[in-house]
Amino acid sequence: MVDVEYEDTQAYIRATQGLVDVEYEDTQAYIWVTQVSVMVEYIPKTGNCGINDMGLVTYYEFASSLKCYLSRVDEVGLSVTGELTFGCWILMNDLCMGKITPVMGKWYETGNQRGFVLYKASDNSMTLSISTDGTAVVTIDDGGVNFIANEWMYVVGRFIPSTELAIFVNGTWYKNTTDIPASIFDSTEQLELARYNRYYYLDGGICHAFVSAVALEDSDIEANYSHTKAMFNKQFM
Repeated sequence: MVDVEYEDTQAYIRATQGLVDVEYEDTQAYIWVTQVSVMVEYIPKTGNCGINDMGLVTYYEFASSLKCYLSRVDEVGLSVTGELTFGCWILMNDLCMGKITPVMGKWYETGNQRGFVLYKASDNSMTLSISTDGTAVVTIDDGGVNFIANEWMYVVGRFIPSTELAIFVNGTWYKNTTDIPASIFDSTEQLELARYNRYYYLDGGICHAFVSAVALEDSDIEANYSHTKAMFNKQFM
């Protein structure tokens, strides 16, 4: 079931019991819904951070000096403690080099509200971390081999309870199958894009962000990357 609500300049799309796929063709967006609980929200421009339209994609642009980020207050649909897949296309500019840089997640160390998060570490490793109790952390990263400033990256994190923690970056998988917990801590922290631990901010852009309460198959994630990467090629930007 999908409900769409418009409030002034804000559009909210809520899907229950369905996996949401979004496909862009020119300026049109198509949404298919099957079998999982997902919430997607589009938020209008605030301050000097906001929508940027270049080439074939429209994306949200952020500046750390202005402390720009997007957030959604914690709710039942975001309390994902079992299977999880989440990610986006992201661009990090020169100011992100050698610095901790957020992608998206629910993570706040104060009060032990660590849940799940994607971010770039200071060694430029794209990293996925989860916590099983709000304190202990399990992590997988790409070793820093994929980050290039001012270029788009497709980054997806996936958690399979008791089995695997994996991160997919620009067509390559990195997987951890050692001591994987059975669940993710149900953090009360809000879902945030472009901010990490209420302290670190992104300089760059985010597009096609999603959160799914299902561990998507390798082939599904790889197909989404293959089908969208042409839109983020420099020749179209």
